[in-house]
Amino acid sequence: MEKSTRTKAVCMIAFLYFILSGTFPLRAQSDAPLEDPIKKAVLWTFHTGAAVYNAALVSDNVVYIGSQDKNFYALNAKTGEELWHYETDEQIRTTATLDKDVVCFASGNQLYGLNRSGELLWKTPLAPGAAQNDYDAWDFINSSPRIVDGVAYVGSEQGMVFGVNSQTGEQVLQIQTSHLEAGIHTKPLVHNNLIFFGDWQGFFYAYDRTNGELKWMYDTNPERLWNGTPSIETEPTIINNTVLFAGRSCILYALDLETGTKVWAYEDPNDMWLLGGIALDDTMMCLGSSNQRLLHRLNALTGELKWRSYLEDGRIFGIPLVYGDYIYVGSGFDLPRSGSFWMVDKETGTPVNRLNLNYQVQSSPIIVDGVIYFGCENGNIYAIDEAAMHNTPRPNIEFDKDDIDIGDLQQNETDFNISFPVYNTGEYPDSVSLSWSGSRRIAFRIPNSAINLEPQEYFLDVNDSLTVSISIDVSQLNLGENYFDIEVVSKYSFPIAKQVRHFVYNVIAPSALSNRQKQLPDQFTLSQNYPNPFNPATSIDFQIPFDSDVNLKVYNLRGEELVTLVNEVKKKGNYNVMWQADQFNSGMYVYRLLAGQFCETRKMMLVK
Repeated sequence: MEKSTRTKAVCMIAFLYFILSGTFPLRAQSDAPLEDPIKKAVLWTFHTGAAVYNAALVSDNVVYIGSQDKNFYALNAKTGEELWHYETDEQIRTTATLDKDVVCFASGNQLYGLNRSGELLWKTPLAPGAAQNDYDAWDFINSSPRIVDGVAYVGSEQGMVFGVNSQTGEQVLQIQTSHLEAGIHTKPLVHNNLIFFGDWQGFFYAYDRTNGELKWMYDTNPERLWNGTPSIETEPTIINNTVLFAGRSCILYALDLETGTKVWAYEDPNDMWLLGGIALDDTMMCLGSSNQRLLHRLNALTGELKWRSYLEDGRIFGIPLVYGDYIYVGSGFDLPRSGSFWMVDKETGTPVNRLNLNYQVQSSPIIVDGVIYFGCENGNIYAIDEAAMHNTPRPNIEFDKDDIDIGDLQQNETDFNISFPVYNTGEYPDSVSLSWSGSRRIAFRIPNSAINLEPQEYFLDVNDSLTVSISIDVSQLNLGENYFDIEVVSKYSFPIAKQVRHFVYNVIAPSALSNRQKQLPDQFTLSQNYPNPFNPATSIDFQIPFDSDVNLKVYNLRGEELVTLVNEVKKKGNYNVMWQADQFNSGMYVYRLLAGQFCETRKMMLVK
């Protein structure tokens, strides 16, 4: 490795900063307060006294929604101002529905009918006693009513489905399944003359809604991919002649409407519960999973997967909202506590924006007149401007991502300095933090005092830049080749918040430099990579005794070409190339050097 390599790298960095500094003037730390720009999309919030897991109902500029504080609220859809609330005896875990001027919802073992002023019109019992709601920690919802032809259909904890006159509260239908202790948490689906619903024990039913007789039943227990109870928790939906549903069986089913025969099934690849409800748009659909944190997009006619998108901070329980080119959905964990409201590209599954709330967002979002409404575990009800969420200004933190080969460092150097610029070309200011990390190999660990960064935190305004200064005390480093990474973390960028630059160096004894510079190679040589095994980067040295056309490539053990590291004419000399293998899996790889008539191959091991 030649001394000139280091000099050239330093000069190129200085030149790059010189050019950039003319466009992006350095500015001092600002005292201006910053907040996540996505918060500007929040039109209003309303705080209830407990978690809100159910969806909102919006009608005539009024938001109707219940809370686990036992209150049912009516809010001004434009301002979030409370119009009235009605207190029930139990937590409200259901989504309301509306028939004429009657607002209908379930709370505990009671079905309520209120007028638009919040006055009780009727209350119908669905089961004796208080509600249990003690299935497990993921039991967030109860069966919500669905009104068809003036009848509200709703499930109960005792394996029953009731039909209740929405105007009077009179019970007009009662269906009792054979599983008395299997609660029905799904919202019944009414199609033609049939009622479809699933229960907590994994049975899915089709009943005649005129006489209450069972038409067919499908048992998911024999096929379940999870050893526990395959509870059906997603609201069923219909496309063409099939009914779709999923749950803790870890399987999404499509059954024939008339016979209950399985048409197709989609199995979660990691045997995770499919709890997020099914959202249909045209012939496509999407739903979420539990601990796997995935949003799935499938063909609703065939079950063929289009994409899976990883939403990093939790389970997905709500029904996604598909609107225009995007999908909106909430996620979250109770322990450790986390949660966000996500905006995802419909065609690619790429997250586009995110409102981080640090609480579970299990409410199914709805959109009315360009405003998205949903509830949250923190007790808040949110109104989000969809257009503002789509057009949120963000910072764009940029710097040259190429690896820097510092070259040879003499061990008696105590204050070697190098720098590189970081700049914000986005539309919003940012807070940037910087840190470094050394080799993961314990034997070559770099002491904390050996490398110093300035600055470590910085405010970057729009069209602002900073110079990252790196001071290295080489006397604290081990002889030989090694590397360190500079990590630049943006507080408000999305989706890329963390970026890394890789620095490679070689520490030599003070007397070795002059000897090494004098020694030019007299033969072709391909050295063993170092370190080996490695994670995630390794260095490859080779020597060229005369000007040659050089080709250095990496292959897998099947001989498939993966990466071209060098493909150009090289002058006589010693060379070093770095391979950054972040995107590759652990395993054995092969690298091959072709130079003139010389050809040599070596193996290396990537261990993650």
